[in-house]
Amino acid sequence: MEENINHLNDKSGEDPRAAQLTLAEKQLLSAAASGDTASVTGLLTNGEGNVNVNCRDVLGRSAVELAVDAGNLETAKVLLQYGAKPGEALMYAVDKEDMAAVQELLKYSTQKDGSPSAAFPSEVTPIVLASHKNSLPLIKVLVDQGRFIPDPGVVLSKDDHAHQNLYRGLVSPYYILLTNDDPLSRAFELSSRLDDVGASKPEVEEVYAEMAEGSRSLSVDLLDQVWNRDEAAAILNCGDEVSPLVHGDGCQMKLSRLDMAVDHEQKRFVAHQWSQRLVNECWYGAGKYFTPTTNMAEYLRGFVLMLLTPILALIYLLAPMSVPGRFIRTPAVRFAMYLASVITFIVIILLRAENVGFDGPEGGQLAPEGTVLEWLIFVWILGMLLEEGRLMVKNGPLASLTAMGIMTWVIIVIYLAAFFLRIASHHGGPKSLYRFYWATYDTTLIAEALTAVGGVLAILRLLPLLTFDRFLGPLALSMSHMVKDIVKFLIIFFIVSIAFSAGLNEIYSFYSDVVDNICFTQLENATSPLKKTTCETSNAFGDFESSFEELFWSLFGLGSKDTLNLEVNPKAVSPGDPPLQEHTLTMYVGQALYGLYLVVAVVVLLNMLIAMMSNSYQHIADNETTEWRFEVTKLMLRYIRDDTTLPVPFNIIPTPKFIYNKVIKKCCLRQRYKREMDNKEVLARLVRRYLLLHEREKGVEPIFADFTPHDPVTMATTTYTVSDGYSMDNVSGIHKESDSDSGAAALTEAEKKLLSAAAKGDIATVTELLGFGENKINVECKDALGRCAVELAVDSDHLEVANALLQYGATPGEALLYAVDKEDVAAVEMLLEYPRNAVSDTFDLHQFAVYIHIE
Repeated sequence: MEENINHLNDKSGEDPRAAQLTLAEKQLLSAAASGDTASVTGLLTNGEGNVNVNCRDVLGRSAVELAVDAGNLETAKVLLQYGAKPGEALMYAVDKEDMAAVQELLKYSTQKDGSPSAAFPSEVTPIVLASHKNSLPLIKVLVDQGRFIPDPGVVLSKDDHAHQNLYRGLVSPYYILLTNDDPLSRAFELSSRLDDVGASKPEVEEVYAEMAEGSRSLSVDLLDQVWNRDEAAAILNCGDEVSPLVHGDGCQMKLSRLDMAVDHEQKRFVAHQWSQRLVNECWYGAGKYFTPTTNMAEYLRGFVLMLLTPILALIYLLAPMSVPGRFIRTPAVRFAMYLASVITFIVIILLRAENVGFDGPEGGQLAPEGTVLEWLIFVWILGMLLEEGRLMVKNGPLASLTAMGIMTWVIIVIYLAAFFLRIASHHGGPKSLYRFYWATYDTTLIAEALTAVGGVLAILRLLPLLTFDRFLGPLALSMSHMVKDIVKFLIIFFIVSIAFSAGLNEIYSFYSDVVDNICFTQLENATSPLKKTTCETSNAFGDFESSFEELFWSLFGLGSKDTLNLEVNPKAVSPGDPPLQEHTLTMYVGQALYGLYLVVAVVVLLNMLIAMMSNSYQHIADNETTEWRFEVTKLMLRYIRDDTTLPVPFNIIPTPKFIYNKVIKKCCLRQRYKREMDNKEVLARLVRRYLLLHEREKGVEPIFADFTPHDPVTMATTTYTVSDGYSMDNVSGIHKESDSDSGAAALTEAEKKLLSAAAKGDIATVTELLGFGENKINVECKDALGRCAVELAVDSDHLEVANALLQYGATPGEALLYAVDKEDVAAVEMLLEYPRNAVSDTFDLHQFAVYIHIE
């Protein structure tokens, strides 16, 4: 190291700062890098003012930075005591994950001295760097000092690399856990935000996609820490209070957290076993009325409920708060009634298409009277309008921007337009007129066309509902993804078709015009000059519209090569006229263009479409369980969270429950229902389990920090610039002291030393500390993650230390669980000789054993 420093200083002429270094300053830099504390002290003491303690080498590193980077903390302390500025020393300490150096440097001002850094970008501050390394102790100590990562959205920098560094720090799992009371919501929000940022920056989309996936993984990892149904309910219900009037008496959950996960496309979170268990519990009324069963039994039960829909609707209209009324409110029953409504509507459309109930003269009524079936369709459309309008008012306009919502609105608009057009057809004009005398755009014809399109869409509404089926669901999902591929294909296809249509029309339009002119002027005995193009069979490429149509149908083998033939017809030549010339060049060019089109459109484009659709299907197949569960949950949540019971058209009739909700409840009643479990309490428990699990993977070290999250409250309204160096890392007013203490802060230094020694297996230190007596040290003390000395010793495979602690009187605590988890037979046998204390609120022996078995 010293040789390197001297070598750099020998070339000091290349840098103005190094060129002005005195011999003593060069010696100071070399001594700091080598850790020669005595020489540093001597130079600073006897330098007589000739030594600048803040001098720098050609790379811009000060003596403090060199000492910290070399791991010479004692030397750095001496330099700091003599007034050296820390400069980038804190960054070097964080980069080396030197906790002792970080704690020492935090005692001094860490503001930059204005010199640019060659080692770290200006936006990478200590907390950003610590978050990049995802170091729990470093992030905690910096957050406790009030250091937070600024929001990249308010940082006044257009440098995308700077934003990447800030986002990479924000998605650090430990940073999220230590700075948010609700880490799940923060993880959801960050993943969606990163997806949006990546979509707006295609050149770095994969970078942001990787960070977004890391944020999604954190939410799944936290959910993995759930051990029982009550914890899952507290997390997924997000502390909401629910009335049984709205959700029946079987399930008292709205699953707001799961709803949030669906909105943020958290597919793995939604497909998690705990999420699915709670969704199914609410779907079947918490097992009070239904239980999941075989597919055939499910189909049979659904079919019976669909047949009973009119009776169930009548019961609910009369007595919504009765036992049958509560049964009807079960989401599974409501879905069956909704499906019955959709199928009934389709049956009515099919009957109307067969003209059932139509009594007028066939094809002769210009403004036919409405039939019973048409009025039934109007009633259904009115009910659909009321339902979608209510959802839009309740959830906002964006709630309808789903595939199902958009399709429903299109159906409503089409049928309403057709209905009003039929009304308009009754005003003015004759009432009885042969259909083929009607105007091209007669209102009745337009209404019929709209009704045809609306009928197609109405029947296609069944496709999304197939998602509920375990076998047909993945196929329906694949089809929805393939529709996107088809749209992409059509864009390219239209461009290719327009190009070739224009070219072929340019070649053949003249010949078509000539034939048409002859056929028009010579009404009798007209003879076409072309063999294949006659007055009865015009040229398909005579105009642009015909050319495009011919090329389109040729994809399906319905085109004709004869239209390209320009062979002359000898019969068209009158006696004495010169013979007709065949335009072979024109014909060959036309045939070449047509053949090239078939190669591009059929061989290339169609096969490309097949490959794209196969890829979409394979994507669904590779993630079939996750994708299917996510889509099914989206549909199920609509019936779980929605407070509308009756399907169309029964929803048109006001119910007693509607009057209760809108009038009596708002004016008179303020009943509230108790939550199952405190959401924040469970979240804190999951965070501790997560920290414990991942810290054990890194190594067994006691943690003494209090992990109560700090919230950077003012960051959202503060603007920063990356040129300020550490200024955006020290946000005044955002440090919030914790109101609670985990118990680690109350530990004495001797107790902290005992825990550290137990984790390291230092039997001598443990024995010495135990000799202090019970009045001076608590052998049952625990670190911030709730681990006592025996648990730390067993988890780090130091049985001798654990045995000494147990002989002194320490209880095994959860050490037996750690031994079982590590499959340490010797530790298990030793611990079984001692009585086990009561189970803590963090662990449960049976649940933990099951958890280990699952893992």
